[in-house]
Amino acid sequence: LERLSLPFAEDEVPSESELRIAQAQLVGWLEGLFHGIQTALFAQQMAARAQLEQIRRALPPGSLPPNMAPGADGEQPGRISGAGPYL
Repeated sequence: LERLSLPFAEDEVPSESELRIAQAQLVGWLEGLFHGIQTALFAQQMAARAQLEQIRRALPPGSLPPNMAPGADGEQPGRISGAGPYL
């Protein structure tokens, strides 16, 4: 934000075009921030799923309840359900 406010002097009123450029820069910065957050959440979700699958494979056969067995809900094992977080 400091870079956005540097070109503006305290004693001058910025022009409309300067304000539009600053607004576009701020919107771009926010879009990048949200995209980064969404990517981090997706990566964290994928790591948690991989860890859960690793734990499931380490268990002896028959130790999972039938409703927790891979593919018990009609989905293919390893297939991701849902669209992920919405921002």
